[in-house]
Amino acid sequence: MRAYKILPVLALSAFALVGLNCPPPGGGDDTGGDDTGATGTDDTGGVVGGFDGTISGDVRVQLYDIDSDGEYVYKDWSVWDGNFPFGSIWVYAFNTDESTGDETYYANQSVLTPSVDGDSYSMTFTAAAGAVRVGAQLDFYADGVMGTSDPMGIYPDAVSVTDGSTASGVDITILTYWNNSSGGGGCDGTGGGNGDGSSTISGDIIITEAYAAGDAVAMLFSNGDGPVGNSMDVITPEPSGGGAEGAYAFSVCASNGELDLAGVWDSNFNSVFDADDKAGPYISEPDVDGNPVNVGENLEDHDIQIPLGDYSIDIVPFVNLSGVVSHTDGAFSGGTVTVGALKYKPSGEFSAADIADAAYDYQEFDTSTGATSLDYSLDVPSNTIVYLLAWDNEDGDGLINESDEAVGSGSSSSNGRLPTGSTSQVIDISLAPYDGD
Repeated sequence: MRAYKILPVLALSAFALVGLNCPPPGGGDDTGGDDTGATGTDDTGGVVGGFDGTISGDVRVQLYDIDSDGEYVYKDWSVWDGNFPFGSIWVYAFNTDESTGDETYYANQSVLTPSVDGDSYSMTFTAAAGAVRVGAQLDFYADGVMGTSDPMGIYPDAVSVTDGSTASGVDITILTYWNNSSGGGGCDGTGGGNGDGSSTISGDIIITEAYAAGDAVAMLFSNGDGPVGNSMDVITPEPSGGGAEGAYAFSVCASNGELDLAGVWDSNFNSVFDADDKAGPYISEPDVDGNPVNVGENLEDHDIQIPLGDYSIDIVPFVNLSGVVSHTDGAFSGGTVTVGALKYKPSGEFSAADIADAAYDYQEFDTSTGATSLDYSLDVPSNTIVYLLAWDNEDGDGLINESDEAVGSGSSSSNGRLPTGSTSQVIDISLAPYDGD
Protein backbone atom coordinates (compact mmCIF):
# COMPACT_ATOMS: atom_id res chain seq x y z
CA MET A 1 0.00 0.00 0.00
CA ARG A 2 1.32 3.42 -0.91
CA ALA A 3 -0.21 5.65 1.73
CA TYR A 4 0.77 9.21 2.46
CA LYS A 5 1.00 9.65 6.21
CA ILE A 6 -0.23 12.83 7.79
CA LEU A 7 2.33 13.18 10.56
CA PRO A 8 0.83 15.06 11.22
CA VAL A 9 -2.45 17.16 17.53
CA LEU A 10 -6.54 24.39 28.70
CA ALA A 11 -5.61 25.08 31.98
CA LEU A 12 -2.54 27.30 31.95
CA SER A 13 -2.04 27.92 35.64
CA ALA A 14 0.80 25.62 36.70
CA PHE A 15 1.92 24.51 33.25
CA ALA A 16 3.84 25.75 30.24
CA LEU A 17 2.18 24.92 26.92
CA VAL A 18 3.28 21.90 24.90
CA GLY A 19 2.38 21.69 21.22
CA LEU A 20 2.38 19.67 18.05
CA ASN A 21 5.51 19.24 16.00
CA CYS A 22 3.83 20.98 13.10
CA PRO A 23 5.02 23.44 10.47
CA PRO A 24 7.57 25.41 10.70
CA PRO A 25 8.92 23.83 13.71
CA GLY A 26 5.80 21.68 14.06
CA GLY A 27 -2.84 18.38 18.25
CA GLY A 28 -5.24 17.83 21.76
CA ASP A 29 -8.60 18.17 23.35
CA ASP A 30 -10.34 20.70 25.52
CA THR A 31 -12.43 23.83 25.49
CA GLY A 32 -14.23 25.21 22.46
CA GLY A 33 -16.30 28.26 21.61
CA ASP A 34 -19.20 29.72 19.68
CA ASP A 35 -20.46 28.40 16.37
CA THR A 36 -19.14 31.35 14.39
CA GLY A 37 -17.57 29.50 11.48
CA ALA A 38 -19.14 28.52 8.17
CA THR A 39 -19.57 24.76 8.15
CA GLY A 40 -19.10 22.49 5.13
CA THR A 41 -21.03 19.40 4.12
CA ASP A 42 -21.46 16.60 6.66
CA ASP A 43 -20.54 13.24 5.13
CA THR A 44 -23.12 10.87 6.53
CA GLY A 45 -21.74 7.72 4.97
CA GLY A 46 -20.99 4.68 7.07
CA VAL A 47 -21.60 0.99 7.45
CA VAL A 48 -24.96 -0.48 6.49
CA GLY A 49 -26.65 -2.30 9.34
CA GLY A 50 -25.38 -0.05 12.10
CA PHE A 51 -27.29 2.70 13.85
CA ASP A 52 -27.66 6.45 13.79
CA GLY A 53 -25.78 8.44 16.40
CA THR A 54 -24.77 12.08 16.81
CA ILE A 55 -21.54 13.51 18.22
CA SER A 56 -21.20 17.22 18.93
CA GLY A 57 -18.73 19.55 20.58
CA ASP A 58 -16.40 22.47 20.00
CA VAL A 59 -13.12 22.61 18.14
CA ARG A 60 -10.59 25.37 18.66
CA VAL A 61 -6.99 26.25 17.85
CA GLN A 62 -4.46 27.06 20.60
CA LEU A 63 -1.29 28.90 19.56
CA TYR A 64 2.14 28.13 20.98
CA ASP A 65 5.75 29.25 20.58
CA ILE A 66 9.06 27.68 21.59
CA ASP A 67 11.17 29.47 24.20
CA SER A 68 14.94 29.58 24.54
CA ASP A 69 14.90 26.38 26.62
CA GLY A 70 13.04 24.49 23.91
CA GLU A 71 9.81 24.41 25.91
CA TYR A 72 6.40 25.10 24.39
CA VAL A 73 4.67 28.23 25.67
CA TYR A 74 1.22 29.72 25.16
CA LYS A 75 0.58 32.67 22.82
CA ASP A 76 -2.74 34.47 22.54
CA TRP A 77 -4.41 35.71 19.39
CA SER A 78 -3.07 39.24 19.80
CA VAL A 79 -0.09 38.06 17.71
CA TRP A 80 -2.51 38.04 14.78
CA ASP A 81 -4.53 41.09 15.92
CA GLY A 82 -7.38 38.76 16.80
CA ASN A 83 -7.59 37.39 13.24
CA PHE A 84 -7.49 33.74 12.19
CA PRO A 85 -4.61 33.33 9.66
CA PHE A 86 -5.01 29.61 8.94
CA GLY A 87 -7.32 27.63 6.67
CA SER A 88 -10.21 25.28 7.36
CA ILE A 89 -10.60 22.71 10.15
CA TRP A 90 -11.61 19.12 9.39
CA VAL A 91 -13.40 17.14 12.13
CA TYR A 92 -13.93 13.41 11.70
CA ALA A 93 -15.32 10.35 13.49
CA PHE A 94 -13.34 7.18 12.88
CA ASN A 95 -12.01 3.89 14.14
CA THR A 96 -8.60 2.33 13.53
CA ASP A 97 -8.07 -1.32 12.65
CA GLU A 98 -5.52 -2.48 15.23
CA SER A 99 -4.06 -5.11 12.89
CA THR A 100 -3.61 -2.95 9.78
CA GLY A 101 -3.55 0.59 11.18
CA ASP A 102 -6.12 1.68 8.59
CA GLU A 103 -8.87 4.12 9.52
CA THR A 104 -12.58 3.77 8.77
CA TYR A 105 -14.34 7.14 8.63
CA TYR A 106 -17.99 7.25 9.69
CA ALA A 107 -18.58 10.98 9.31
CA ASN A 108 -16.70 14.21 8.83
CA GLN A 109 -17.39 17.92 8.88
CA SER A 110 -15.37 20.90 7.73
CA VAL A 111 -15.35 24.29 9.42
CA LEU A 112 -14.50 26.50 6.45
CA THR A 113 -14.07 29.85 8.27
CA PRO A 114 -12.89 29.06 11.82
CA SER A 115 -12.91 31.70 14.54
CA VAL A 116 -10.27 32.43 17.16
CA ASP A 117 -12.80 31.59 19.89
CA GLY A 118 -13.57 28.13 18.50
CA ASP A 119 -16.49 26.65 16.59
CA SER A 120 -19.23 24.12 17.20
CA TYR A 121 -19.62 20.95 15.16
CA SER A 122 -22.22 18.18 15.04
CA MET A 123 -22.03 14.92 13.07
CA THR A 124 -24.88 12.44 12.67
CA PHE A 125 -23.84 9.18 11.09
CA THR A 126 -24.37 5.46 10.74
CA ALA A 127 -21.79 3.38 12.59
CA ALA A 128 -21.13 -0.31 12.92
CA ALA A 129 -19.81 -0.06 16.47
CA GLY A 130 -21.00 1.55 19.67
CA ALA A 131 -17.84 3.60 20.15
CA VAL A 132 -15.80 5.76 17.79
CA ARG A 133 -12.80 8.08 18.03
CA VAL A 134 -12.99 11.77 17.10
CA GLY A 135 -10.17 13.88 15.67
CA ALA A 136 -9.62 17.25 14.03
CA GLN A 137 -7.01 18.72 11.70
CA LEU A 138 -6.07 22.28 10.74
CA ASP A 139 -5.14 23.42 7.23
CA PHE A 140 -2.06 25.25 8.51
CA TYR A 141 -1.00 26.91 5.25
CA ALA A 142 -4.58 27.50 4.01
CA ASP A 143 -3.84 25.66 0.77
CA GLY A 144 -6.98 23.52 0.92
CA VAL A 145 -5.05 20.31 1.59
CA MET A 146 -4.91 18.55 4.95
CA GLY A 147 -1.27 17.73 4.32
CA THR A 148 1.44 15.73 6.03
CA SER A 149 2.63 18.44 8.39
CA ASP A 150 -0.75 20.00 9.19
CA PRO A 151 -1.44 19.90 12.95
CA MET A 152 -4.15 17.75 14.46
CA GLY A 153 -5.86 17.03 17.75
CA ILE A 154 -7.87 14.14 19.14
CA TYR A 155 -10.47 13.57 21.80
CA PRO A 156 -8.62 11.33 24.27
CA ASP A 157 -11.27 8.62 24.69
CA ALA A 158 -13.50 6.56 22.46
CA VAL A 159 -16.99 8.10 22.37
CA SER A 160 -19.94 5.80 22.99
CA VAL A 161 -23.08 6.37 20.95
CA THR A 162 -26.35 4.48 20.80
CA ASP A 163 -29.09 4.48 18.21
CA GLY A 164 -30.73 7.90 18.20
CA SER A 165 -28.50 9.28 20.95
CA THR A 166 -26.26 12.37 21.04
CA ALA A 167 -22.85 12.44 22.70
CA SER A 168 -22.18 16.11 23.44
CA GLY A 169 -19.20 17.95 24.87
CA VAL A 170 -16.68 16.15 22.65
CA ASP A 171 -14.34 19.14 22.57
CA ILE A 172 -11.02 19.18 20.72
CA THR A 173 -8.13 21.63 20.78
CA ILE A 174 -5.54 21.68 18.01
CA LEU A 175 -2.20 22.96 19.31
CA THR A 176 -0.59 25.00 16.55
CA TYR A 177 2.65 26.90 16.02
CA TRP A 178 1.70 30.54 16.09
CA ASN A 179 3.26 31.66 12.77
CA ASN A 180 2.23 30.12 9.45
CA SER A 181 4.45 32.28 7.25
CA SER A 182 5.99 29.91 4.73
CA GLY A 183 9.23 31.87 4.40
CA GLY A 184 11.94 30.91 1.93
CA GLY A 185 12.31 31.98 -1.67
CA GLY A 186 11.94 30.49 -5.11
CA CYS A 187 14.11 27.97 -6.90
CA ASP A 188 17.86 28.37 -7.43
CA GLY A 189 17.49 30.33 -10.69
CA THR A 190 19.23 27.91 -13.04
CA GLY A 191 18.47 24.60 -14.71
CA GLY A 192 15.29 22.63 -14.74
CA GLY A 193 12.90 22.40 -17.63
CA ASN A 194 12.18 26.14 -17.47
CA GLY A 195 15.82 27.25 -17.18
CA ASP A 196 15.14 29.16 -13.95
CA GLY A 197 15.55 26.27 -11.53
CA SER A 198 11.97 25.11 -11.97
CA SER A 199 10.18 22.48 -14.01
CA THR A 200 6.53 22.32 -15.04
CA ILE A 201 4.41 19.20 -14.70
CA SER A 202 1.15 18.97 -16.64
CA GLY A 203 -1.46 16.50 -17.74
CA ASP A 204 -5.04 15.50 -16.98
CA ILE A 205 -6.66 14.35 -13.76
CA ILE A 206 -8.99 11.53 -14.76
CA ILE A 207 -11.73 10.38 -12.37
CA THR A 208 -12.95 6.94 -13.35
CA GLU A 209 -15.97 6.74 -11.03
CA ALA A 210 -19.39 8.36 -11.34
CA TYR A 211 -18.83 12.09 -10.80
CA ALA A 212 -21.37 14.48 -9.32
CA ALA A 213 -19.19 17.27 -7.91
CA GLY A 214 -15.96 18.09 -6.11
CA ASP A 215 -12.64 19.70 -7.02
CA ALA A 216 -9.46 17.71 -7.51
CA VAL A 217 -5.83 18.56 -6.82
CA ALA A 218 -2.56 17.41 -8.36
CA MET A 219 0.47 17.53 -6.06
CA LEU A 220 3.85 15.99 -5.21
CA PHE A 221 5.00 13.89 -2.28
CA SER A 222 8.51 13.12 -1.02
CA ASN A 223 8.94 9.89 0.94
CA GLY A 224 5.25 10.00 1.75
CA ASP A 225 5.31 13.62 2.91
CA GLY A 226 3.40 16.27 1.04
CA PRO A 227 2.40 18.32 -0.66
CA VAL A 228 5.94 19.47 -1.45
CA GLY A 229 6.00 23.23 -0.91
CA ASN A 230 3.33 25.03 -2.91
CA SER A 231 3.64 22.56 -5.77
CA MET A 232 0.02 21.79 -6.60
CA ASP A 233 -2.88 22.73 -8.84
CA VAL A 234 -6.55 22.63 -7.88
CA ILE A 235 -9.00 22.08 -10.72
CA THR A 236 -12.74 21.49 -11.24
CA PRO A 237 -13.09 18.45 -13.50
CA GLU A 238 -15.74 18.27 -16.20
CA PRO A 239 -17.98 15.21 -16.51
CA SER A 240 -16.72 12.88 -19.21
CA GLY A 241 -18.18 9.49 -20.08
CA GLY A 242 -18.81 7.66 -16.81
CA GLY A 243 -16.43 9.91 -14.83
CA ALA A 244 -14.74 13.29 -15.17
CA GLU A 245 -11.45 14.88 -16.19
CA GLY A 246 -9.65 18.17 -16.35
CA ALA A 247 -6.22 19.58 -17.17
CA TYR A 248 -3.70 20.58 -14.49
CA ALA A 249 -0.28 22.25 -14.55
CA PHE A 250 2.09 23.50 -11.86
CA SER A 251 5.78 24.22 -11.34
CA VAL A 252 8.22 22.74 -8.85
CA CYS A 253 11.88 23.33 -8.02
CA ALA A 254 13.90 20.96 -10.20
CA SER A 255 16.38 20.33 -7.39
CA ASN A 256 13.76 18.16 -5.66
CA GLY A 257 14.72 15.27 -7.94
CA GLU A 258 12.54 12.15 -7.71
CA LEU A 259 9.09 12.62 -6.22
CA ASP A 260 5.70 10.91 -6.31
CA LEU A 261 3.00 12.64 -8.36
CA ALA A 262 -0.55 12.05 -7.11
CA GLY A 263 -4.04 13.48 -7.15
CA VAL A 264 -6.87 13.73 -4.63
CA TRP A 265 -10.57 14.23 -5.43
CA ASP A 266 -12.86 15.89 -2.90
CA SER A 267 -15.12 12.86 -3.11
CA ASN A 268 -16.89 13.59 0.19
CA PHE A 269 -17.78 17.11 -1.02
CA ASN A 270 -16.68 18.97 2.14
CA SER A 271 -14.52 21.59 0.34
CA VAL A 272 -11.17 20.34 1.71
CA PHE A 273 -8.82 17.59 0.55
CA ASP A 274 -8.54 15.10 3.39
CA ALA A 275 -7.84 11.49 4.34
CA ASP A 276 -11.42 10.44 3.58
CA ASP A 277 -11.11 11.54 -0.07
CA LYS A 278 -10.29 9.26 -2.98
CA ALA A 279 -6.85 9.51 -4.52
CA GLY A 280 -4.61 8.05 -7.20
CA PRO A 281 -1.16 8.29 -8.84
CA TYR A 282 0.42 9.42 -12.07
CA ILE A 283 -0.10 6.63 -14.57
CA SER A 284 2.35 5.53 -17.27
CA GLU A 285 -0.64 3.88 -18.96
CA PRO A 286 -4.23 3.25 -17.79
CA ASP A 287 -4.34 1.43 -14.45
CA VAL A 288 -0.52 1.39 -14.14
CA ASP A 289 1.23 3.40 -11.39
CA GLY A 290 4.03 5.40 -13.02
CA ASN A 291 5.70 6.84 -9.92
CA PRO A 292 8.22 8.13 -9.07
CA VAL A 293 8.85 11.00 -11.48
CA ASN A 294 12.02 13.07 -11.88
CA VAL A 295 11.23 16.78 -11.75
CA GLY A 296 14.61 17.78 -13.16
CA GLU A 297 12.87 18.48 -16.46
CA ASN A 298 9.44 19.50 -17.72
CA LEU A 299 6.95 16.63 -17.66
CA GLU A 300 4.02 16.75 -20.09
CA ASP A 301 1.09 14.38 -20.52
CA HIS A 302 1.48 13.07 -16.99
CA ASP A 303 -2.07 11.94 -16.39
CA ILE A 304 -3.35 11.07 -12.90
CA GLN A 305 -5.99 8.39 -12.38
CA ILE A 306 -8.41 8.58 -9.41
CA PRO A 307 -9.04 6.23 -7.75
CA LEU A 308 -6.28 3.71 -8.30
CA GLY A 309 -4.69 1.17 -5.99
CA ASP A 310 -4.28 1.99 -2.33
CA TYR A 311 -3.35 5.64 -2.71
CA SER A 312 -4.74 7.89 -0.02
CA ILE A 313 -3.78 10.62 2.39
CA ASP A 314 -3.41 8.22 5.29
CA ILE A 315 -3.36 9.82 8.72
CA VAL A 316 -2.20 8.52 12.09
CA PRO A 317 -4.52 10.40 14.48
CA PHE A 318 -3.17 8.97 17.72
CA VAL A 319 -0.75 6.50 19.27
CA ASN A 320 -0.83 4.60 22.54
CA LEU A 321 1.63 4.94 25.41
CA SER A 322 1.55 2.01 27.81
CA GLY A 323 3.71 0.27 30.37
CA VAL A 324 4.17 -0.55 34.03
CA VAL A 325 4.46 1.94 36.89
CA SER A 326 6.53 0.79 39.86
CA HIS A 327 8.23 2.37 42.88
CA THR A 328 11.91 2.35 43.76
CA ASP A 329 10.90 1.52 47.36
CA GLY A 330 9.06 -1.58 46.14
CA ALA A 331 5.59 -0.39 47.19
CA PHE A 332 3.36 2.64 46.75
CA SER A 333 2.18 4.79 49.64
CA GLY A 334 -1.33 3.37 49.63
CA GLY A 335 -2.79 6.59 48.27
CA THR A 336 -3.65 7.58 44.72
CA VAL A 337 -1.16 7.22 41.87
CA THR A 338 -1.81 9.35 38.79
CA VAL A 339 -0.25 8.82 35.36
CA GLY A 340 -0.71 11.60 32.82
CA ALA A 341 0.44 12.60 29.35
CA LEU A 342 0.39 16.36 29.86
CA LYS A 343 0.03 19.09 27.28
CA TYR A 344 2.17 21.35 29.43
CA LYS A 345 5.41 21.22 31.36
CA PRO A 346 4.43 21.09 35.05
CA SER A 347 5.86 23.71 37.35
CA GLY A 348 5.37 23.17 41.07
CA GLU A 349 2.46 21.47 42.78
CA PHE A 350 -1.02 21.47 41.31
CA SER A 351 -4.42 20.02 42.05
CA ALA A 352 -5.16 16.51 40.86
CA ALA A 353 -8.55 17.88 39.79
CA ASP A 354 -6.75 19.91 37.09
CA ILE A 355 -5.29 16.84 35.43
CA ALA A 356 -8.29 16.38 33.08
CA ASP A 357 -7.70 19.79 31.51
CA ALA A 358 -3.91 19.56 31.58
CA ALA A 359 -3.54 16.12 29.96
CA TYR A 360 -4.29 14.51 26.65
CA ASP A 361 -5.10 11.39 28.65
CA TYR A 362 -4.55 10.18 32.21
CA GLN A 363 -5.30 7.36 34.66
CA GLU A 364 -5.73 7.30 38.43
CA PHE A 365 -5.05 4.20 40.55
CA ASP A 366 -6.04 3.36 44.14
CA THR A 367 -3.02 1.65 45.71
CA SER A 368 -4.62 0.97 49.11
CA THR A 369 -4.90 -2.69 48.08
CA GLY A 370 -1.13 -3.03 48.35
CA ALA A 371 -0.35 -3.15 44.62
CA THR A 372 3.36 -3.09 43.79
CA SER A 373 2.98 -2.39 40.07
CA LEU A 374 0.35 -0.72 37.89
CA ASP A 375 -0.41 -1.20 34.19
CA TYR A 376 -1.24 2.08 32.45
CA SER A 377 -2.43 2.86 28.91
CA LEU A 378 -2.86 6.37 27.46
CA ASP A 379 -3.94 7.58 24.00
CA VAL A 380 -2.19 10.71 22.73
CA PRO A 381 -1.94 12.57 19.39
CA SER A 382 0.72 11.25 17.04
CA ASN A 383 3.80 13.26 16.14
CA THR A 384 3.56 15.71 18.96
CA ILE A 385 5.30 16.21 22.30
CA VAL A 386 3.81 15.23 25.65
CA TYR A 387 5.05 15.34 29.22
CA LEU A 388 4.65 11.76 30.47
CA LEU A 389 4.76 11.64 34.28
CA ALA A 390 3.46 9.62 37.23
CA TRP A 391 2.88 10.84 40.80
CA ASP A 392 2.12 9.18 44.14
CA ASN A 393 -0.14 11.44 46.20
CA GLU A 394 1.25 10.18 49.47
CA ASP A 395 -0.48 12.54 51.91
CA GLY A 396 -3.90 12.33 50.20
CA ASP A 397 -4.34 16.11 50.04
CA GLY A 398 -5.33 16.17 46.36
CA LEU A 399 -2.13 17.94 45.29
CA ILE A 400 0.44 16.24 43.06
CA ASN A 401 3.97 17.13 42.01
CA GLU A 402 4.64 18.15 45.63
CA SER A 403 8.12 18.27 47.08
CA ASP A 404 9.16 14.98 48.73
CA GLU A 405 6.33 13.01 47.13
CA ALA A 406 7.33 10.35 44.64
CA VAL A 407 7.33 11.21 40.94
CA GLY A 408 8.42 9.29 37.86
CA SER A 409 9.31 10.39 34.33
CA GLY A 410 8.42 8.55 31.14
CA SER A 411 11.50 9.84 29.29
CA SER A 412 15.18 10.55 29.80
CA SER A 413 14.20 14.10 30.77
CA SER A 414 13.15 14.63 34.38
CA ASN A 415 10.11 16.64 33.18
CA GLY A 416 8.89 13.69 31.09
CA ARG A 417 9.13 15.43 27.72
CA LEU A 418 8.50 12.79 25.07
CA PRO A 419 8.00 12.90 21.26
CA THR A 420 5.04 10.62 20.52
CA GLY A 421 6.03 9.67 16.97
CA SER A 422 3.72 7.73 14.66
CA THR A 423 3.81 4.32 16.37
CA SER A 424 2.72 3.22 19.84
CA GLN A 425 5.36 2.92 22.56
CA VAL A 426 5.78 0.79 25.68
CA ILE A 427 7.40 2.87 28.45
CA ASP A 428 7.85 1.71 32.03
CA ILE A 429 7.92 4.40 34.73
CA SER A 430 9.67 4.14 38.07
CA LEU A 431 8.59 6.42 40.93
CA ALA A 432 11.16 7.93 43.26
CA PRO A 433 11.07 10.74 45.86
CA TYR A 434 10.73 14.14 44.19
CA ASP A 435 13.71 16.45 44.71
CA GLY A 436 11.77 19.65 44.01
CA ASP A 437 13.58 20.57 40.77
